[in-house]
Order: sequence, then C-alpha cells, then structure tokens
Amino acid sequence: MEIGQAFTFVNKDDDWIKKLGLGALFVLIPFLIILIVGYQIAIIRNVMKGEERPLPDWDEFGQLFIDGLIIIVSILVYALPIILISLCGSAIGFLTADSGGGWTTGGIVGNSLFGCIALLYGLALAFLTPALFIQYARTGEFGTLFQVGEVVAIARGNLVDILLAIIVIFVANFLLFIIGVISVITICGPLIVFTAGTAWVYYTTAHLYGQIGRKMNDNNLETAYDAA
Repeated sequence: MEIGQAFTFVNKDDDWIKKLGLGALFVLIPFLIILIVGYQIAIIRNVMKGEERPLPDWDEFGQLFIDGLIIIVSILVYALPIILISLCGSAIGFLTADSGGGWTTGGIVGNSLFGCIALLYGLALAFLTPALFIQYARTGEFGTLFQVGEVVAIARGNLVDILLAIIVIFVANFLLFIIGVISVITICGPLIVFTAGTAWVYYTTAHLYGQIGRKMNDNNLETAYDAA
C-alpha cells in the first residue's frame, strides 16, 4: 500500500484548500458527517479508477448524502449484535443480583463473558467496515452490503492490507490528538486542527480503502488474463 500517497494526495489537488475546508466545516455539524462519509465513497471510487487527482469536487450533495446514509445504516445494522450482546450481559447482571442490588459471582462471570464476546465481535466489525465501504463503492447497491459472504470474502482476502490501514488510521488520529493538544497555546488552533485534521483523516482513510479496492480490481484483471 502507498501510505505516503494516502496522506499527501489531498494537497496535490489544485482546489485542495476549498475541498478540505468544506470537509472541515461539515465536521463541526455532527449530522453532516453523513456527507463526509458519502464523499469518502467518491474518493474510493476515484482511487479505484486510478484517477490522477482522486479528490472529487463537492457537488451532487444529494448523492453524497444518500451514499453516506447507506454506509452508516449498514454499519449500524452490522453493529446490532453488539448491542444485543451487551443487553444480555446487563440482563444477567440484573437477574443474578443479590437482595442488596450487588453483583453476584455468577453475574460478574456472565457479564464478563458477554463482554468478551462483544469485544471479539467489535474487532471483527472493525475489519468488516472497510469491506463494506469497498463493496458499496464497487456496486453502488444497498443490497450488496448484506451479501455477507461477499463482504466477509473482501475482508478475509485483504486481511493484511485492512490491518495496515487500521493501524495507519489509528496512528493518524493519535498524532492529530497530540497536535491538537499542542495547538492549545493558540486561540483558534484547536478548532482548526480538529476540523481540518479530522477531514484530512477521513480523506486519507478513503484513499487507503480505495487502494485496497483497486488492488482487488487488478487481481481480478490478472485472473481474467490468465484464464484467457
């Protein structure tokens, strides 16, 4: 994966300040994060197509909103088991509580067990999320996000690249936090770092996912040539 390119492709665009600025503005309004997620899909598609300047224009807001909403809804659906598992753990703790309302050994063990299951599922979901982005960028169809076999196959077939992307994104967010803390010495620094930096990380994340999708396309093309 071209990690350096994922971080630097933004400022290679002629209108990168405007495009990053709009993303930073939308970061300030939680509901408009939907637009940024839709914008990520546009970036992924451009990277998959091998566009020299993959940072798209901020236009077709309706389509960006729809794409972002579809991705967020799909992630929430996949996250439902975590909610159910957590509720089961809480229910066990409540039902096994002693007369004073304290947790019994059985309640603690049961809640811990369900907590571990939720944690493992959460880790699995972390790997499935990039696959959901890539699947939708490839197909543009909501229903394909719930073709679980295909989504899992994307995650499993690109496990190393997805793990690398997750690590890079984690490091990027950590560095953003450190820079934000340092910028406290200025008046507007933290706000600028948070909004513009967060938008930059969103764009970088999309570029990394796009690279994985493009690699999949290249592999499929090579397979087709071999078969011919």
